[in-house]
Amino acid sequence: MIKKKGFKSKKSGNTDVALQITSMADIFTIILVFLLKSFAGGTMTVAPSEGVKLPVAATDKSSPPAPVIEISEKAIQVENTFVSPLAGFRFPKGELRNDGIPQALDGVLDKQRKRQELIAKANSDVALDAKIMILADQRVPYGTVRSVISAAAIHGFTDFKLVVVQKE
Repeated sequence: MIKKKGFKSKKSGNTDVALQITSMADIFTIILVFLLKSFAGGTMTVAPSEGVKLPVAATDKSSPPAPVIEISEKAIQVENTFVSPLAGFRFPKGELRNDGIPQALDGVLDKQRKRQELIAKANSDVALDAKIMILADQRVPYGTVRSVISAAAIHGFTDFKLVVVQKE
């Protein structure tokens, strides 16, 4: 015959269970810091040139300030300064190098990057920024956007933000 071993419950008079508030406060602090770091407050206002129709997309984040490259039907501008003419959103013959990089834009982006490097050397609190914003008309062909992105990437601008109109 097999005997089953049973568990005996001990009935001790009064057992107090204490809630560990310290560890819960630590967890809530970590969650709060995480939420504050991931929350992007504020909006950014960008005024496109006349005739530029930005694409519409759903977004819930605003972007930090960065150099702006604007692609319109007739020109490319960097920081509201004319860089290169376009004809129907396309580069004129002779403007693109053999590797597909626009010559004028290459020079301007090189100056932008060198300016950032000088500022970073002079001020240790400032770091080089890889962000660049591309403000392009929704009708711009892929080849033109690709040439602009390639030129930016060559000069260390690798974090691309494509500006769109927020869907309401």
